[in-house]
Amino acid sequence: KNIGGYLDLQSLTSAKGLILPESIEGSLFLNSLTSAEGLTLPKNIGGYLDLHSLTSAKGLTLPESIGGDLFLENLTIDEILNIELPNSVLDIYLMDGIYSLEELKKLIAIKRERLDLQAKRDVMQSNPNITNENPKRGNINIWYILIPAFTLLLGIVIASVIYKI
Repeated sequence: KNIGGYLDLQSLTSAKGLILPESIEGSLFLNSLTSAEGLTLPKNIGGYLDLHSLTSAKGLTLPESIGGDLFLENLTIDEILNIELPNSVLDIYLMDGIYSLEELKKLIAIKRERLDLQAKRDVMQSNPNITNENPKRGNINIWYILIPAFTLLLGIVIASVIYKI
């Protein structure tokens, strides 16, 4: 269940079949692991977590707490946008820099907000009837209602004149 020291699995290239303890008091070295698929990390790691060879964040679930640094140097902020970060960690090493947990959370929030805004812009550009004020109904031009109604009314008047004569 628990390991009192560190766990050195630097040469491991696949997590297939790997069963890790629930907690490691020291560091966990998975330096050669290129994929997180099948990897179940401990809930708590007292030292460093080294995953610097990961080439994708797909399937990655990070521990709740890391006592040392987190090494993900082959990944960018954009690649970890949908990953839940640990509650505690010293520094996080990514391809685009070294960040404290709070800095990274702020950057991720900004990037997510920008992506949301861009998605809204894309939807609005693809459907010009949608507006910010009324996204469901859209901005309907009144003439699209009045012209058919007027045409129908005119048809009724003409028909009544024809049939009376």
